[in-house]
Formats: sequence, structure tokens, C-alpha cells
Amino acid sequence: MIEYILIFWATYFIGFFVAYVISERLVVPFGLFDVKVFNCRKCCTHWTLTALYGSVSLAMGSWILFICGMIITFAQSYCFYYTEKEKGL
Repeated sequence: MIEYILIFWATYFIGFFVAYVISERLVVPFGLFDVKVFNCRKCCTHWTLTALYGSVSLAMGSWILFICGMIITFAQSYCFYYTEKEKGL
């Protein structure tokens, strides 16, 4: 059970790092990653975490990991949305 918790949080932090690298370093004007999904940091983080949790849970065969990953992904996306709405961005 402890390995699922470690894998859950490792996937979460790897997802944040990968989304940062994609949205900040790989996006150049008129490049391959110059689309809305990769430009927007909250969108990129959401879809990166969704893909990572889906693939890791599929590889491990764990529905619990998938459900918990989707819950934390949607909660984090809502928090990003709410914070930007409060700031007026």
C-alpha cells in the first residue's frame, strides 16, 4: 500500500515538472508546441497529470490510483482556475 502512495506523489510531482518544461521551455512561436494546450500552464498541467495518472494506473492495473489521481487533478485544476479568477487574469 505504501508503494501506491509513493507512486501517486511521484507521478504528481513528475507531472508538474513535465508541464513546466513543456509550457515554459518548449513553447516557441510558430513551433510544434505553440497551441493552446501547451501555452496555457494550467491546461498543460491538467492534461499532463491526466495522461500520467491514466498511463501509470493502467500499467499497474489499479483503479484506486486512477480515481485518486483524477480527483487530485481536477481539484488542482479548479484551484488554478479559482486563483486566476480572483486575481482577474
